[in-house]
Amino acid sequence: MATLINVCGASRSGTTMLDLMLGNAPDAFSCGEVYAWFRPWQEYHSRIRCRCGQDPRPVWERLSADADDKITHYDAFDQIARQVDAQFALIDLESGQLRDAAAGAECLRSLGKQLQEWDGRIYDKLSSHLINWAEELFSYQPVLARALSPLITQWGAAAIQALSRIWQIEADEKHWPLSLPERQARQILWEENLDEAFALLGLPRLWEAWEALSQVLGRSWRGSMLAECANSLLRPVLDARKHTDQGCLELFRFLHNVHPFERGKRAGHSLAQLVGLDVPDDALALLGLAPKASSASDNGGPAPVSSLPPAIGIAAPFTLVLPRYSLESQKASI
Repeated sequence: MATLINVCGASRSGTTMLDLMLGNAPDAFSCGEVYAWFRPWQEYHSRIRCRCGQDPRPVWERLSADADDKITHYDAFDQIARQVDAQFALIDLESGQLRDAAAGAECLRSLGKQLQEWDGRIYDKLSSHLINWAEELFSYQPVLARALSPLITQWGAAAIQALSRIWQIEADEKHWPLSLPERQARQILWEENLDEAFALLGLPRLWEAWEALSQVLGRSWRGSMLAECANSLLRPVLDARKHTDQGCLELFRFLHNVHPFERGKRAGHSLAQLVGLDVPDDALALLGLAPKASSASDNGGPAPVSSLPPAIGIAAPFTLVLPRYSLESQKASI
C-alpha cells in the first residue's frame, strides 16, 4: 500500500525543494504542489488547486476518493462499535434496571450479521464472536441481580433505580465522548434522578446507598476476553508440560485465584479476596495441607493480618474469576 507524505510549511521555507527530492526517489513520485488550500481573499478559497495546471487533477482526485472511502468505512465501523458497546451498559436508563439480556443478545447477533458482509479476516472473526457468543456475553446478569437484591431490599427499588441511572450516566461519560445535545439531555436526567433519590432517602442515607451501589456496580462483571486471558496464562505452563490433565488445570486455576498481586491498586490482595472470600495466609491450607509457620508466630508475636477492602456482601466461587468453560473452550487453540 502506498504511503502519502504531506509536506506543509510557510512560503520560502524549502517545501518545494523537499518535494522535488522525495519525488525523485526511485520508489516515489510527487503528486504536485498544492498552493491554495486556504486563501480567504479568493472566491473559491476552499478548492484545492495544484501547480501542475491539470484540471481535473488525476493524482489528487484518486487520493481524495480513496481517502473518502476509508473515512466512510471508519465511520460505519465506529457506528457498529458504539452500538455493540452500548449493549454492555449494565443499567437501562429508561427503567433503571439491568438491561434486557435477550434483547441485547439479539442486537449483537444482528450487528454480527452486518459485519459478515465486510471483507477481511478481522471482520469475519468479530462477526463470528458476536453471533456465537451473544448470549454468553450476558451470563453475568444473574450474579449481578443477586448482588443488587439486598440493596433493593434495604433502600427500596425506586431509590436504587434512580441511583443506578446516575451511576450509568457517569460511567458512560468516562467511556465515550458524547455530543453536546447528548450531554445536556443526560445532565437533565442526572439531576432528575438525584432529586428523586434525595426525596426518597434524604442526604445521609443517600450517600450510604450510593457507596453500597457503587461498590457493586463498579466491579468487573464482564469478561468477553476471559478465554483469551486464560489462554495467555496457561500457555507458558502447557509449553513446559506437554501432557497435562484436568487436575493440573484445576490446581493452576486455584493458585491463580489465591495468589496475591504484587503491585498495582490490588497489591497484597488475591482475586478470591477481592470478591469477598476468606483466604488464609497460607492458601494451600484450603487443600488440606499443613499451613506453614509464619516468622511472626515463630517469634511468639501475632501473625500479620492483611487489611482488605470492605466486602461487598456476596460470596463467589473460585470459578467466578476463571470459569471452567473458558478453559475447556481453549482446547483447540492451545
